[in-house]
Amino acid sequence: MLHEDFDVPSLGRFVLGRLSQIMTAQEQQEFLGLFENYVVATYSDRLSEYFGNGAAPRVIGSRLDLDGVIVSSEFYGGSWPSTAGAIRVDWRLTRHDGTYKISDVIIDGLSMAVNGRAELEGVAERNGWQPRAILALMRQESASALLR
Repeated sequence: MLHEDFDVPSLGRFVLGRLSQIMTAQEQQEFLGLFENYVVATYSDRLSEYFGNGAAPRVIGSRLDLDGVIVSSEFYGGSWPSTAGAIRVDWRLTRHDGTYKISDVIIDGLSMAVNGRAELEGVAERNGWQPRAILALMRQESASALLR
């Protein structure tokens, strides 16, 4: 699902943001490769928490966004129609090559893309804006995510 339905390259470029200015093209390519492994493992873990119990999201609405559309859904901890323990998940969809792909997942108001960018910028700032620190973190995160 993640490889087919998510726009991982665009998500990676968004998360990298202004940090791309301090990286060579080769470092950016390494980052994007590591980021893809990290996202697949992390999003799989996170989304399996909701899909794991056989629950499917219930679409509750949609709205236009600057680059596409946001589809709002809810996952329920119990059985429908009970809304106890409902978790709101918004899916940001952007159009690429004639199809829509997921470019962000917003869980209970927390954008995974924005959160990832903030975390990465924090790592860069704490390490003197050195690309090797960012890549070292991504190697570590990618490896640990794949071991889960």
